[in-house]
Amino acid sequence: MNTSGNWTLANDQPIVAFATHTYTLVVNVSMNLNGGGGDDQYTSCGEGTQVPQPGQGLYNYTSIDTNNDGTPEDDDDACGDLPALDVEKDFVSAALQANGTYNVTYTITVSNEGGVGQYDLKDTPGFDNDIAINSASFTSNAPGNGGGSLTLAGGMWTLANDQAIAANGTHTYTLVVNVSMNLNGGGGDDQYTSCGEGTQVPQPGQGLHNHTSIDTNNDGTPEDDDDACGDLPALDVEKDFVSAALQANGTYNVTYTITVSNEGGAGQYDLTDQAGFDNDISINSASYTSNAPGKRRSCRIGPWTLANDQTIAANGTHTYTLVVNEV
Repeated sequence: MNTSGNWTLANDQPIVAFATHTYTLVVNVSMNLNGGGGDDQYTSCGEGTQVPQPGQGLYNYTSIDTNNDGTPEDDDDACGDLPALDVEKDFVSAALQANGTYNVTYTITVSNEGGVGQYDLKDTPGFDNDIAINSASFTSNAPGNGGGSLTLAGGMWTLANDQAIAANGTHTYTLVVNVSMNLNGGGGDDQYTSCGEGTQVPQPGQGLHNHTSIDTNNDGTPEDDDDACGDLPALDVEKDFVSAALQANGTYNVTYTITVSNEGGAGQYDLTDQAGFDNDISINSASYTSNAPGKRRSCRIGPWTLANDQTIAANGTHTYTLVVNEV
């Protein structure tokens, strides 16, 4: 049979009085929603029309002509749907834990715009090379797949295997990855690369880049995929000596600037300062000002705490000016 146009299942087929002939038509098809030649949008039976129409789902029309005049004496149609799955991935948060690690959370949504189906769901972390994965787990509302711990195999986590999904169903997965970051000889390049840095579009090897793919027919080729990227805070501190200004009483006001810059996501920090002057120098007083919210105060004899649990925005910069009076 041809793969396009009309199929002729019978021609001048005799049939006796009150008889019934039954035909079973089997059509082998493939679907590609990623540049396969169609509009990449699955339209299910009756979508927007209530009554199924040609161009929707697996719409199929049959007609019968009993006198060879080219006009059907009767016809009928039927429509069914292939599963048409879509996956969406979102970065939710990177939450600092008491032990200094971060719990990084993503949501993954699998939605089916078509008929009953199944899928495999795999997830691939592609973090900055200064970030180490300590553990990973997930929860889900997918039937029979409530979640559990995850182990990397081939660089991927498997969140679902042959997972059944109902027509027009939606499954939601919450993925939590516990990570640590070390920018001081931890095994990476000691340079944090944020999402989209130098590329505009986030890529593997940046920030907390994470890729999810879905395979609906076990052929090993994903029918859909999505990625998400978020950033850990990546703080850097720089300190500069500014001046030692003689005062009228013979003491000196010694000024330093301290700059805290964040190349990553929103975070927090503690900032302490320790004087290590020559032992012939005495500290009379110290104070500082800052553009960090709520920061301006005098200090006791060091070490000095200039900030405690100070929040800082993504890509934010805080500047501290420290003035020590000494003799």
